[in-house]
Amino acid sequence: MKKIKYFWLTVPFIVVIFGIGILNLLSKDKTESLNENRSLQQAPGIENIINRDYPKIYETYYTDQFIKRDSLLKLYTKLQIKMNKSTVRGYYIIDNKWIMPNKVAKQNDDQIKSTADKINKFSKKIKKNGREIYYVSTPCKSQVLDELYPKYAGEGFALENISKFGKDLNKNYIKFINIDKYFNSEFSEKEKEKMYFKTDHHWNGLGAFEGFKYIINNMNVLNENNKNLIDNSNFEKWEITNKKFLGSYNRNLFSLFSKDENIPYINSKERKKYKFFNNNGQGYEISDENKLISTEKTFDEITYGGAYTNDIPLYKVENKDAPINKKILIVRDSYQAPTTLLFADLFSSVEILDPRNDIDLNVSKVVNESNPDIVLFMFNSETYDYMVNLIK
Repeated sequence: MKKIKYFWLTVPFIVVIFGIGILNLLSKDKTESLNENRSLQQAPGIENIINRDYPKIYETYYTDQFIKRDSLLKLYTKLQIKMNKSTVRGYYIIDNKWIMPNKVAKQNDDQIKSTADKINKFSKKIKKNGREIYYVSTPCKSQVLDELYPKYAGEGFALENISKFGKDLNKNYIKFINIDKYFNSEFSEKEKEKMYFKTDHHWNGLGAFEGFKYIINNMNVLNENNKNLIDNSNFEKWEITNKKFLGSYNRNLFSLFSKDENIPYINSKERKKYKFFNNNGQGYEISDENKLISTEKTFDEITYGGAYTNDIPLYKVENKDAPINKKILIVRDSYQAPTTLLFADLFSSVEILDPRNDIDLNVSKVVNESNPDIVLFMFNSETYDYMVNLIK
């Protein structure tokens, strides 16, 4: 009797284990996880045997490619939400509508200075012929909306880190514009909440517009005759209200939270005649606005990049009627996305370079070929050190 009992306990267990293994072998490997916004580990090869990291790589590969992995993670995430966990997969859920990341950790002074030294050195190299160079810190969500967090979330250090970084910049070569500090001191909690998406890690068109005005005022590119060009009265606000918005954090949490979030825009009341150009590494080609700006505006479901601008390696907007006859090169991360046409309203040529590109378009090459009057680095205060390390 015991043998029969052990048989019925053991055999199904073995069948399940081997069955899962066989199904894993037969299933097609995925290259990326859209929900986690990352690449998935592929099968290890001969080079991993040579490098002696085969077991480690295979373990990651097996976990990443496990059958129905996304379904299991989604179920686990649902359970965490139902149980009112303090954090869900690394996020704080506030009032069942705000998805907030972990706060930014404190960086040591040597680390901050090392990052500043890199951009100081680079700025010195490209500083010539009266060229102006600026570093703009765009405020990360965790810093601006710190009041939303529960007390047990602890302290965030984004503002402290970026302020120290700004002090370490060499003012002889590069000027620092700290939007983090400006937002922190000039806007109320309720005002700041309107400037950021609830389920995404970016600011929205309202926040970007306030940041843009602060940048222009600190660049001193407007004179007494045209300083009113960035007055609120010259711009109009409109929103997409009848589409779904898929925020990056919501996507990471399997879209378990509401997508009913308006997408705001701020545009000049006087529509300019822009010319658009795209560069895929082989030189500029004429393009259309709808291929570069707000490419998902007509979609039923819109992402941040699709609402404003995706991570395009290099593109350019020209405005022959611009009040400022200068070429500006903006080296950006995704926080820059809603500001492209705002800059194009003022400058005769606006180039946007994303240094994360994989087609060998680095900052030095673009500066040498374009010869801009102004170079503006525009990175958010959470990942600024990562972005600075991409500059070459």
